[in-house]
Amino acid sequence: MVQDIKINKQDNLIKRILMRTLKIICLVYVEVFRGTPMIVQGMIVYYGLLQANVKISPIFAGILVTVLNTGAYMAETVRGGINSVDKGQKRGCLVARYVTNAYNVPSSSSTGFQECCS
Repeated sequence: MVQDIKINKQDNLIKRILMRTLKIICLVYVEVFRGTPMIVQGMIVYYGLLQANVKISPIFAGILVTVLNTGAYMAETVRGGINSVDKGQKRGCLVARYVTNAYNVPSSSSTGFQECCS
């Protein structure tokens, strides 16, 4: 959802820098966790933390990797569902004054969530 927020030229400089940094962090997170196999992530987390003298149980490492991997996949699924909402529905919400400041489109968000969950 962060990737879809538009940055305007008239926004504050600090806000633009923070939003751009947040977008880059989210993009790297999704691309890294979707682009590598889960077993490789598990080995990197478990053995990498052991090399850094951080004692972690294998169960906790597995849960951590599963949560991070699933979060990346779900973020991409929700983003795709929001982007699948038709322009006509977004314009209809603008005409009816349902939009506040971002892509929070109440009447068409159910369509996006139906598309990403089906």
